[in-house]
Amino acid sequence: MDDPKNKSDKSPEELMSQVSEPDGDLDPSKKVSAVDAMADESNQDKPAAAVPAKAKGIKGLISRVNIYLLLFILVVIISVAVYLVLYFMNKREADVRLETTKIAEETLEQLKTADATIGDPQQILTIESHAVISGKVIMRDTVDIAGALTIGGPLSIPSIGVAGAGRFNSLTTNDLQAAGNVAIGGLLDVAGGAAIGENLTVAGDINGGGRLDIGGQATIGGNLNVNGIISAQGINFESISISRINITGTNPSVAVGGAAGGGGTASINGTDTAATVTINTGGGTSTGILATIFFTGAFSSNNPHPVLTPNGSGCANIGWYVTNISATQFAIATATAPPAGATCRFNYIVIN
Repeated sequence: MDDPKNKSDKSPEELMSQVSEPDGDLDPSKKVSAVDAMADESNQDKPAAAVPAKAKGIKGLISRVNIYLLLFILVVIISVAVYLVLYFMNKREADVRLETTKIAEETLEQLKTADATIGDPQQILTIESHAVISGKVIMRDTVDIAGALTIGGPLSIPSIGVAGAGRFNSLTTNDLQAAGNVAIGGLLDVAGGAAIGENLTVAGDINGGGRLDIGGQATIGGNLNVNGIISAQGINFESISISRINITGTNPSVAVGGAAGGGGTASINGTDTAATVTINTGGGTSTGILATIFFTGAFSSNNPHPVLTPNGSGCANIGWYVTNISATQFAIATATAPPAGATCRFNYIVIN
């Protein structure tokens, strides 16, 4: 079989024409027969397939970059752009200034004698000099004071709320409510009610014409003057000076004892704290219990301290004493038999 490599791509007619064509070159060494030419053409190596050239420039760079890296760079660019936009917007708002208008002397003179409206709510009135207002000032909206407020005369307002510290040399109020501590360096006059959630410290006097409720402790450096009533579950004093003690309450009950004799009776007039007990003896008196007093309410201690004194001469000479003391009662007893048909009165005061 013929080798496929030695076959020519030309037809037989083209090969015969090459043989029949005269060769113009006279040099026999340079003449090549048609067969030799066909063999040379068959033996020549075909050119290698062209290798595609590598992409250069931006396209080559993009082909080598990871797609996730591109997304990250895009997010960073968007974030920087948003930050710059917000920054310049805030800076532009900070640079906004309200226009100012100076008020001439003629305008101020007009304000003295007539009502006038100056500016609008979008403007600010700035007074650099001192201002003296002879009449009244009405603020229809909130008043914000950046500095200190000094008032030489009385201040009359329906209510006042102080978020920070407030200093008052003298404070007169119909109703004072404080959720925290109250420290007063001067005088405190309470005409109405005062409710203090925690401690009250007063360096001066307290004049209470109304009600004073204190949830914590009260420290008073001066005097406590109360025109009304002081009601407290417990009051502690290092020393107390009282010109008169008025005690009110419900009348306790009393039961006559066997020492009062047959037909004896007992009655009482007063309170648990102080009262007068009247015992009418009958016949056949003896030693022992004359009467037992029952309190309307129990004392906080199981051992209150009743103090007993005879009232009148009816039983002044008998051997009376106090016994059976508890939180709810005590008894009047005698070591000698009282006279029959006598009226014995005893006053007592009970201190817990």
